[in-house]
Amino acid sequence: MVKDVNKPKSTLFKRKIVRFVLIPFLLLVLWFGFTVSYIMYLDSSFTLISNTLPSTVFTHLPIGTLEKGEYISGKFVGNNNNLGIISLRFKTFFRPAYENEDHLLFQIKEAGDKKWYYQNTYRVGTIYDVPFFPFGFPIITDSKGKIYEFKVTSLNGNGQNSIALSNRWQNVTAKYKFSKQELLQSKTGLLQFCFEKFISSLSTIDVFFSSSVYLLPLFFYLILISPFEKHLAKRAQYLSNSRLLRFLFPSHRANQRNRIFLADIILLGTVLLDGFYLQLGNTFVYILVPILWILTQEHFSFTSRKTILIGIGFLTFPPIFQFIGLNQIAQNMAIWAFLFLFTGTIQSLLVSNKSSKKVDYLSSKSGGNVSKPKTKR
Repeated sequence: MVKDVNKPKSTLFKRKIVRFVLIPFLLLVLWFGFTVSYIMYLDSSFTLISNTLPSTVFTHLPIGTLEKGEYISGKFVGNNNNLGIISLRFKTFFRPAYENEDHLLFQIKEAGDKKWYYQNTYRVGTIYDVPFFPFGFPIITDSKGKIYEFKVTSLNGNGQNSIALSNRWQNVTAKYKFSKQELLQSKTGLLQFCFEKFISSLSTIDVFFSSSVYLLPLFFYLILISPFEKHLAKRAQYLSNSRLLRFLFPSHRANQRNRIFLADIILLGTVLLDGFYLQLGNTFVYILVPILWILTQEHFSFTSRKTILIGIGFLTFPPIFQFIGLNQIAQNMAIWAFLFLFTGTIQSLLVSNKSSKKVDYLSSKSGGNVSKPKTKR
């Protein structure tokens, strides 16, 4: 029989194609799909283009909360036609009963006009569910290049039911809506619109942060298959002698402690940035971060005690921020605390399942005389 010498090379080539081309491509597709989905979720429509406005557009801002008679006003230039929404990001405090809610009067007009183009009243209670609140109005088809003024006035706000404009970066956005018929007139116009929408959306911190999180699976995978491990091994000696890091990262290899330390810093930084500052409430991020946490911990065979300790640590934040009236931060950190405690439980179950399978396997090999080994949780 003639031995096929090309078969091992062919198999090796196929494995390299899968490892270095196919898997990265699929993770890139995952990133793009999640990013587009989140853009659609924020805009609520494919035919909308969002344009983040600088804080300099505000012409009047109250100090503190927005109480009765106080108002927020601004002036901006439309950078596109079909202006239809002005979104403002608010900061919420203690949520009042329905009958005690404040009402906000939204008004918009072209600069120089005596009468308001549009005005409407909104209940503050809806803003607690949608902090980046969209004030919609009839589409202005020829808005490009024109100056517009808007105003949001509290009608009966007080110390118990008022809200405030968020001091977070990028707290005002103008949105432009196009018709499907207009977009489908030409393929070139549609492609240009899609490109403009994607780029303008990435310029907002909400989409940029979420998109960066969606890119983490690809980032971690590239580190895993890169020669980065050899570089870490040379710089890992200072970690190997640390008792604290040995407790938190009980790996037998110092370079593994370096890599898991990098992954933990990135994932925990994501959690803290979202919980304390961005407060996005993004379901995809809530799902993806725990999955990445489990995969990285399992890959390096780390125990669940670190995850549970972090979850318990996060539990200390909600009552503190609830006490000082920052309900949104308290709610976000409570969600992250629950997710990490749940993730730690999943890790413990995975360890128990692996141990049981190992005992069953060894027992079948030795005739059932193998005692169950103790495992670290």
